[in-house]
Amino acid sequence: MAAGSVDALIDAFDEEPDFHEWADTVPGSAVEKLTACMVRKGKWDDPAWLLDYVGEALKESAA
Repeated sequence: MAAGSVDALIDAFDEEPDFHEWADTVPGSAVEKLTACMVRKGKWDDPAWLLDYVGEALKESAA
């Protein structure tokens, strides 16, 4: 996955504090996996899906 696509994802959801918290604490490969899931599932323009994904990831990392 190109670094530009990860940058585009981060820019697109710049206003989401949960996304920033998650993106700041995970390795780049986790953000790349998120991007691949968004594309594969057709959720690129679905902020609710992103927040659900990030929320679940934050819960898992806290456990």
